[in-house]
Amino acid sequence: MLSDWGLGCISAHWAPTELFQKPDESIAYAREFGMTQMAIAALGPFRPRTTETVDDVKRYVEPFNAFAEKANAAGIVALLHNEVFVSEYIDGKPVYDMMIAELNPATTKLQFQVSALQEGYDPVIYFQKYSGRFLSMHCQDLVKDPSTKSGFRQVPLGKGVVDWKAVFTAAKTGGVKNYFVELEEDPALMPPSVPYLKSLSV
Repeated sequence: MLSDWGLGCISAHWAPTELFQKPDESIAYAREFGMTQMAIAALGPFRPRTTETVDDVKRYVEPFNAFAEKANAAGIVALLHNEVFVSEYIDGKPVYDMMIAELNPATTKLQFQVSALQEGYDPVIYFQKYSGRFLSMHCQDLVKDPSTKSGFRQVPLGKGVVDWKAVFTAAKTGGVKNYFVELEEDPALMPPSVPYLKSLSV
């Protein structure tokens, strides 16, 4: 179906069970699809954090490093995406930085979720701080909206709080090669985002 529409699939998100319990089967499936990247949306609990510690962060990263070795041997890059627990804090310190410190840079890369701005994670700062460690990013734009659960809602790219020129400039330093526009809250946000992206000169 993808081929019929002139599309390809170089990257996808995978569940922890797929990566850690049946890595060989998942890698084979990814290769059949033509993927060169396999990402996990988050490491750790998919619920509000309660008692997790720094030692727990290391425990969550260990199986991902093990999977990344297998993926690397098959010519696939393992990516850590920064949502849920990854974008939280322990004793005021960002979990994301703790996980990056534990990742093996020889076999893993990072995928930045721009909407992590809501949790205080600035993509410009992270692209500069971890130069060359990123491979892709998910692009969303947001405006403050107290009526929503998160306090934000998605809008077309260029219509929200994100400084896209600064982000794309820093992304070059970060090593980003792939930019995925992710506006899953409302497909109607995509058409007005395209001309904005085409108009940018960075």
